[in-house]
Amino acid sequence: MDATCKPHAICVPFPLSTHINSMLKFSKLLHHRGFHVTFVNAEFQHKSILSAKGPSALDGLPDFRFESIAIDVPSSKPGSPDYFVSVRESIRKGFLSPFRNLVTKLNETERPVTCLVSDGASTHTVTLAEELGIPAVLFWAVGANGVLSINRHQELVRRCFAPKDGSKANDNLDATTDFFAGRKGIRMRDVPSTIQTKYSQDYILDVTVKEAERTSKASAIVIHTSQVEEAVVELLQGDRGKKIQEKARYWKKVAQEATESHGLSSKNLDSLVNEVLLSKP
Repeated sequence: MDATCKPHAICVPFPLSTHINSMLKFSKLLHHRGFHVTFVNAEFQHKSILSAKGPSALDGLPDFRFESIAIDVPSSKPGSPDYFVSVRESIRKGFLSPFRNLVTKLNETERPVTCLVSDGASTHTVTLAEELGIPAVLFWAVGANGVLSINRHQELVRRCFAPKDGSKANDNLDATTDFFAGRKGIRMRDVPSTIQTKYSQDYILDVTVKEAERTSKASAIVIHTSQVEEAVVELLQGDRGKKIQEKARYWKKVAQEATESHGLSSKNLDSLVNEVLLSKP
């Protein structure tokens, strides 16, 4: 495909290593399907990767480029209980404006941006996609339980499944809830640890109201299937001897079939590409 005719996806992970790795894998799938990819890291993570893996680690390819955006380094230390919140605050305060400048620069080249793939934990970019009239896909690095929990956090607080104050909801981890449509028996321990931990009311409002509002404006949402996830949890918690090995082999086969060219995961990706990312405004 002529480089000037390629669709151009700009991919923006949340600046945590697990989120970056997940988005990078997804970006490679888009690249394999003929997309020009610009992968945008926060500058402090960009520098961290170069420091750990060498100065040429992010050189990329002519049609798979890495860019970075300077935002404030999070005030909390990695691994601390409030690090996630600190990172989000840095993004909220300083990401959108330089990101808009980057996209403007890219749109002045022979390969303008045609679609946006952003981490589900960083939906501010959806605003720019709306301005440009291009598809915006939210890619979640967590499973369906996590996405539902974040979008229903106010309800979790109202029903006392998540703390209004205090530290962590350790006393309520086995309490179950029935208000997730299609997901019966969800326990507090099944939702992301960020939901189990105390945050300020401003943060709760930002996550549950503003994020949910921006999420509803996305062209599509990509989440992990829970089918294999549930099986793995069951295997890890159960004491089933040989049955564990049998189920492990079975789910390995299911995963392999799903990722083959005609498998379910591959078909879902094709639908996302053809029906959303390549759609015309």
